[in-house]
Formats: sequence, C-alpha cells, structure tokens
Amino acid sequence: DWPDFGDVMSRQWQGAIMGRRMTGDEAPIERVWRDKILSHINPDDGLLYRPATGFSKHVADMGDQALTLFALVTAYADQPDERLRALITRMVDTLLLRTRQADMDGSGFLSGFIIKSLMACARALPYEPALELAGMLVRRVFVDQPLFAPDNPFRHGGHMHGNLRTLVGCADYALYTHDPVLYSRVDALYRYVRSQAMRFGFLPEAIG
Repeated sequence: DWPDFGDVMSRQWQGAIMGRRMTGDEAPIERVWRDKILSHINPDDGLLYRPATGFSKHVADMGDQALTLFALVTAYADQPDERLRALITRMVDTLLLRTRQADMDGSGFLSGFIIKSLMACARALPYEPALELAGMLVRRVFVDQPLFAPDNPFRHGGHMHGNLRTLVGCADYALYTHDPVLYSRVDALYRYVRSQAMRFGFLPEAIG
C-alpha cells in the first residue's frame, strides 16, 4: 500500500543473512536484495532515498532508515566490510546532526522506530554516536514528545508494530546503560500490551 524500497526489502535482506547463518545455505536472492538496497543509498549523507517514479516521491523516509540501518548492521556483523561501515556511520552521523538541529522528519512512533537499529549499531561496530542518538530519541518518546500516556497505556490509536519496536529499542538502551527506571517503564507498557492480547496471542494493529 506504499512504495517499498527500504522497508520490507531491508527486512528480507536481513532475513536472508540470518537464514544463511543458521543453515549454511545462501539464497540467490540475498545478493540481489543487497545490491538493490545499496543502490538507493546516497553516499553523501548515507540515507536511503526512494526513487522518483509514477508512484513514489524522492524522499528519505524515517521508517526506511530504521530498517535499512538494521539490515546494514546485520550485514556488517556477518562480514565486516569497510564500505558497509562507512555507509552505516554516515547514516548515523546525518541523522544525529538532523536531530540536533530539529530537522529530522519523524513524529510519533517513527521517532522511536530506529532506536533498536541504533543499539545494534552501537554494539556491533561499535559506534558511540549511535548510542548518543539512541539516548536522544529515548528522551524524545518518553519526555519531550511523549508517545505513551503517563499511566502506561498506548495513546489513542497507538500503532502496535511501531510502538512495540520502539519499546524493544528502549529496553535495549535501558539494559545497555543500566537504567532501571527506564526499564521498569518499558516493562509496565509491555504488561499493558499483554493485557490487550487475546488468549491465542493476537494483538490488534492499533489500541489505546
């Protein structure tokens, strides 16, 4: 339902890498996905841009950056490569600069969607600016532009997938930085989510 160049395809590439690590067999499509993802990344700022087509605008979508960064870090952790490292650090540096300048196009869950990817980057490379940006975005979703209600439910219409990925990243950050207060808040929100699930585990796309 929208032009996909860095969302599903990034996850497919990442999944192919993980599948190869588990089975020892490389899917022929893995290199195709890798090449396609890399072809959409601007080497000047490290961001993935959707091409201008009849159904797509030339934009660097924040959701695309979150999932592309995770795929790039996974590929780097699998086979360290200086070209990949340069792309990863350039993307993080650009996003960090834009966040400092309040010029990052990300609101609601999109502010937190990339935190998990940043934490993977901070550990796998390691890269301190990724941890710094993760901390800034954790503060954004919990303090500056609260994504969740004070008593720990999702706000009205809370996007399940986006909010859960944000919480996974925040839990990772809390564990990495030894922040029990943040971790307890994330735990309370997960308990709320579990209370909304049906007996067989189904969760609605939006709650709150």
